[in-house]
Amino acid sequence: MSDSELKGDAQAETKADVKHDDASAEMPEEIRHPQPPKHSDDQRSAMPERDDKDRKQAPSDRPGKQSGEGETPVG
Repeated sequence: MSDSELKGDAQAETKADVKHDDASAEMPEEIRHPQPPKHSDDQRSAMPERDDKDRKQAPSDRPGKQSGEGETPVG
């Protein structure tokens, strides 16, 4: 590629960047900076309570406890 072709490519990229900046200036503020979603504690979307506290659970279901902790010793 020659130097003139490289300069032409650089100018083309610069013009494309300018067009992008112009387009963002025309967008309304709420599109450029949308508000984050808000959490809703609607009762209709609440999960039902589970009555299975006594069920067998994997060690990963009880973080912070060692495997076998709280169980009767074997032997």
